[in-house]
Amino acid sequence: MQMSIFDQLYPSFKITKPLKLIELFSGYGSQALALKYLGVNFEHFRICEWAVPSIEAYNDIHIQDFNDYSKDKSLNEVIDYLADKGISMDYNKPMNRDAISRRGEEWIRRVYNNVQATKDTVDIMRTHGSDFFMRERERESVQVMMTYSFPCQDLSLAGKLNGMSEDSGTRSSMIWQVGRILQEMKDMKQQPDILLMENVPQVCGEGNLENFGKWIHLLEKLGYSSYTKILSATEFDIPQTRSRCFVISVPKGYSYAFPEEHKLNYCLNDFLEKNVDEKYFLSDEAIAKIVAWNAQQKPLEQPSMNPKNVCQTITAKSNTSMNASMCLTRVMEGIPIKEATKKGFAIAKDGDGVYIQNIKGKRGMVQKGKIQTIKTSPQDIGVVKIKCSRDKGYMEAKEGDSIGITFAQSGNTHTPVKEGISRTITTMCDHDIGVVVKKKTTLYNYDDSENFMKGKSRFTQAETLPVLLTRGSHHRIVEDENPYRIRKLTPKECWRLMGVKDEDFDRVEPYITDRFLYHLAGDSIVVNVLMAIFKRLYE
Repeated sequence: MQMSIFDQLYPSFKITKPLKLIELFSGYGSQALALKYLGVNFEHFRICEWAVPSIEAYNDIHIQDFNDYSKDKSLNEVIDYLADKGISMDYNKPMNRDAISRRGEEWIRRVYNNVQATKDTVDIMRTHGSDFFMRERERESVQVMMTYSFPCQDLSLAGKLNGMSEDSGTRSSMIWQVGRILQEMKDMKQQPDILLMENVPQVCGEGNLENFGKWIHLLEKLGYSSYTKILSATEFDIPQTRSRCFVISVPKGYSYAFPEEHKLNYCLNDFLEKNVDEKYFLSDEAIAKIVAWNAQQKPLEQPSMNPKNVCQTITAKSNTSMNASMCLTRVMEGIPIKEATKKGFAIAKDGDGVYIQNIKGKRGMVQKGKIQTIKTSPQDIGVVKIKCSRDKGYMEAKEGDSIGITFAQSGNTHTPVKEGISRTITTMCDHDIGVVVKKKTTLYNYDDSENFMKGKSRFTQAETLPVLLTRGSHHRIVEDENPYRIRKLTPKECWRLMGVKDEDFDRVEPYITDRFLYHLAGDSIVVNVLMAIFKRLYE
């Protein structure tokens, strides 16, 4: 449902006035982040979000209003208010009065204050068009955008596939509550100028096509022309296999054209943290369930490093001393590699693969790869054998590749390895996604003290440094026999893969547990995609 030849007769819809934003099913406010990162003039008008972690995150990121709105209310009044609004902690059902009471006064009042600060209507079932009323003069001076990323549990392949039929009682059927609200707003002559829907691709797939068509027809009756397109995060500089269906609805007589996709310029390694807490690394037992050495296959040699090699970011065989010395001085700018070109060489930068076999007169010595570490020999590239439901029974994951860690024992995952990109971030991404990383290299310095004379070790451990060193009289590098490990993505990495800047994540991280930080990431929208969509409305 992209633009047709007839739509081209209509002018493109543009935002020309200050924008008021209404976010239904807001989460932590991906749409608001996209507008903020674009630097456009907009106001947080209302949100509708029932999940307590999401409400708190929204206030921490966007509003930053920490006033005590409950100070003149008794504890019982606050509890009654929250119970009536229908707040939730598990994203599945509202909390009753007793459940709220057990949380403690500090928590109860903080939730109340966050609801007030964000102007939250909380439960979509109890939200009405009148909640978004504006006086006539104010309404004429602004444009209104409403977004609705309704629950996907009954649509996605990972969910129950119960569909979104009206009156079915499924979570995904809440889309029809949005229709009710829009009708109420139209009756008040207050309907939004533009609508944005986001959901899993299955929303317009074969199983839901009839209901999706009914929804588009309803929007048409309400006075909108709708445009639909499935966009992938990888097409907007986010290395994550996340495809989502977007619907832009604008007033009849106007058109909209989705942004053009472009080639991915980043890899997963670009989004990883440098220093990661040990708690995110999988245990040996967990790794054993993921790594399955197929008895019918020739065992893969364990990746290892010769202490004589140059390393941490570049490996070199001991007999390639010329290349090794060259690396010592040029590691940051790139390494000139002999190649049959006009210049006689090609520059290999950090993250490029380098071929060193049969080097005389060979073209294509330097290959642009997705692994961060420069590898100067195919024998030095470490791989991890991951069990999967393929003919060979395994796939090979290199450093910087993401892997599926959920169904490791059963081997039912067909493609557990994603080269240089993340698997789709879900609300359970702390259990779903791992990444292959390299262990830290241990650096030892020469100890020229009296300790040596007393027969103690002549080498003392020092900090691991991202510099290129060779074994010599003053320093050496010691590598583990298997320098590769598997760990989960951290919450910050997941938020980065949703397009959120670290400064915004840092506002939330101290106050929300890892469990909910993961959930919030998986439940949101990739900001980069939204930015591209919104940018077209201002061009």
